[in-house]
Amino acid sequence: MFALGDLFAFVFTPDTTFYAMFAFPIGRIYTNALLNTLNARMTFHERDQESDLAEHGQTMARHSMSGHTRCCRQNLRMLQILSRIN
Repeated sequence: MFALGDLFAFVFTPDTTFYAMFAFPIGRIYTNALLNTLNARMTFHERDQESDLAEHGQTMARHSMSGHTRCCRQNLRMLQILSRIN
C-alpha cells in the first residue's frame, strides 16, 4: 500500500515532496516483513524437527526390533557354521 501511495504521489504531484510521506516508512515495512518471514521459518523449522523426532522414534523402534531379529539370525548362522567346522 505504501509503495503504491509513493508511486501515485510521485506521478501525480512531481513538483512536491508529498511522495516522501510514503517513501520513508517503506524501508521499515520491508524490514519488518523480512523479520516476520524469518521468524515464521524458525517456528516452522522447530515444528518440523519435533515431528521428525517423533517419526524417527517410531522408526527406530521398528528398526530395532528388525535389527534384533537380524542379529539373532546372524548369530545362529555363525553357530551353525562353527558347529560344522568342529
